[in-house]
Amino acid sequence: MSKKSSPPAIRLRGVRHNNLKNFDLDLPLNQLIVITGLSGSGKSSLAFDTLFAEGQRRYIETFSPYARQFFDRMDKPQVDSIDGIPPAIAIEQRNSVKSTRSTVGTMTEICDYMKLLWPQVSRLFCKQCGRPVRKDSPQHIWESIAAAALDRSPNQEVLITFDVPLSEKLSLDESLALISKQGYPRLLLNDEILRLEDATPRLRKLNPGTLTILQDRLKPSANHRARFVEACEQAYHFGKGKLVIHEFFPSQPSTLNHSATASTAPPATSNTASRPLPCSASITPSAPAPPAAASGASSPLITTSRCPTPPKPWPRASCVRGKPARAPSASPT
Repeated sequence: MSKKSSPPAIRLRGVRHNNLKNFDLDLPLNQLIVITGLSGSGKSSLAFDTLFAEGQRRYIETFSPYARQFFDRMDKPQVDSIDGIPPAIAIEQRNSVKSTRSTVGTMTEICDYMKLLWPQVSRLFCKQCGRPVRKDSPQHIWESIAAAALDRSPNQEVLITFDVPLSEKLSLDESLALISKQGYPRLLLNDEILRLEDATPRLRKLNPGTLTILQDRLKPSANHRARFVEACEQAYHFGKGKLVIHEFFPSQPSTLNHSATASTAPPATSNTASRPLPCSASITPSAPAPPAAASGASSPLITTSRCPTPPKPWPRASCVRGKPARAPSASPT
């Protein structure tokens, strides 16, 4: 008959450090153990000078000789043997840091590791609408568009656009010339696709602050996936992290379908949120406050603009409805 294995424990034999009287003791692991006794009975000698000193000494011995020189040398306690002791952390009953914000986590530096963990596992929700806040990657936009295209006409196309603000230091003709040199011959003006030279007279009358540039026009089919992702990346680059995708049917008016952002943002809103960082979970953040916090918002990650309540459940994230657009007067390439 096999002998029953004993539970895991720290086994001390012949403990005689300081005023301890050469005794044997077994301390079970994974349990809370309290040491009590009169003053001078050897509580600190057992907890700090024996258990902690031996656990810390064995842990430091696993380091290389070069690394060991940076640690304080701890003497081996007066004991015959100690078995089953893991690496130890000691928190003494004294405040070595004169700060009201010092805790067990700051003293043991556990908070530093938790601040690195929280931004990776946390999920951000919009305080106004309660929806998850996420980053619209080109791959995620493609999956949403492709899934919606299964229920649409095979002639459906999508227009990928981005906005470019006009500089006050350049005239309209100079701005359009720079856009043309970048390889963009068409823009979207009042929901109509126009060539730059055809849009110039209208732009002089409207005097807009931004121009909606047409990045690409394609069908959301599987063989256009790589082209779609590349166009979204380019639109994100020139649109400063934002783009807009329109549904387009050659024989019907087009409608605004997706408004995406490269930064985290709640779906169906124009709100944006900064990416969670380790300093966001710090007691004393070292990073400057985001615009939301500076404007008085209670949440440091979400802007104060109000999220509109959708009239019905949205079929997919980042969906924004817009007014119908007229069919283009010129056939783009």
